[in-house]
Amino acid sequence: MSKKSMTLLLALVCFVFTQLIYGWTDSDIYVNGKVDLMDLAMLSNKWLSAVDPGDPVDLDNNGSIGMGDLITLANNWGQIANLVAVGWGVNLDGNDTPPGGNNFTDIDAGYTHSLAVKNGTVYGWGDNFFEQSDTPAGIYTAVAAGSYHSIALRSSGIVHGWGYDDYGQATPPGDAGFIAIAAGQLHSLGLKDNGTVVSWGDNSNGQTELQPGTDYVAIAAGGFHNLALKSDGSIVGWGDDYYKQATPPGGNDYVAISAGNYHSLALKSDGSIVGWGGDMYGELEDIPAGNDFIAISAGVWHDLALKSNGTIVGWGDNSFGQTTPPPGDDYVSIEAGGDYSLALEAQ
Repeated sequence: MSKKSMTLLLALVCFVFTQLIYGWTDSDIYVNGKVDLMDLAMLSNKWLSAVDPGDPVDLDNNGSIGMGDLITLANNWGQIANLVAVGWGVNLDGNDTPPGGNNFTDIDAGYTHSLAVKNGTVYGWGDNFFEQSDTPAGIYTAVAAGSYHSIALRSSGIVHGWGYDDYGQATPPGDAGFIAIAAGQLHSLGLKDNGTVVSWGDNSNGQTELQPGTDYVAIAAGGFHNLALKSDGSIVGWGDDYYKQATPPGGNDYVAISAGNYHSLALKSDGSIVGWGGDMYGELEDIPAGNDFIAISAGVWHDLALKSNGTIVGWGDNSFGQTTPPPGDDYVSIEAGGDYSLALEAQ
C-alpha cells in the first residue's frame, strides 16, 4: 500500500538546501548533541508543516513557498545522489525487480505492481492485468500504487490515474493544486496545497468521506482506511476501523504516518515507532524499539523502518523474505508492498 514516504528524501533535500544555499552550520535541530539524519527528519517536518520555514526560495516560481519547492529540490537531489531502486521479497511478474539506472526520485509498492519516477518520467513494472503498470506520458513528481490501480502527480499539480477503475479510484478530480497522493485498495487520496484532503473511489467503509480542516500536511491510504497528519503533529483516521486501525493514539508529537492493510504506523518526533490495529503477523508486536528511526512504511502484512544510519529494519510476515532487506547503509527511502519491498539507495 502506498504511504508516499519521501520523508527522508525531503529531509536530505532540506539538508543540502540549507547547507549549500544558506551555509548553516548549527544543524542540531533534534538537539541530541550531534548532527545526524534525525536533524534532517525534523527539518523536513518543520518545512512540511510550515512551522519554521525560515527564508526559503520559491524554486517552482509559483509565488508561494510550499511542497512544490521541495519537489523541485527532490528532483535535483535524485540526480545529485544517484539514487537507484532496489527490491526484495516475492517476485510476481517482476514486481520486485525495478528498472536499472539512477536518478530515481520517488518509488511506491502496490499489491503486485510497482511504480517509480525517474527524471520526471513514470516507470511501472510487475502485474499488469488491469494495465496498472502502464506508464503515462508527461512530467511527474510522485506516484502511488494501489491494489490494481495507479495514480501519479503531474508537475502542474494535477493527478492522473489508470488501471482498475470500477469504483472510480483511478479517476481523480481534474483540478490542480495537489501536492501529495496516496492509493489504497479501491480508493485514492490527495493532499492539496491549501491543506485539505480530497478522496475518491470506493466508499464502502467511509474511506472517501470528506474530512474537515485545512491544516493537513501528510496523508496515508491503507486497505480500506486512511490517516492524515495535521500541522500540530496530531493524527486523524477514518474508514474501516474493525481492528481499530483508523483510531490513532492521542498526542501531537508525530512526524510521519503510514497505513497498511489492517494496521497503522506512526513515527514520533523522538525517533520511535508506534503502531495500532490488526496484528496478524507481528505487525505491532514486533515493532522495533529505539529512537533512531527516520522513516516508516506499512505494507499489507509487513513493515519497514529506516534508521538514521541508513539501514533498513523489517518485521511482520516474512514468508517471501520481504522483511529481510539487502545489506547496506545508504538507503534513503522505503516502501512496503504486498509480499515484497522496495527502497531507494544512494550510490
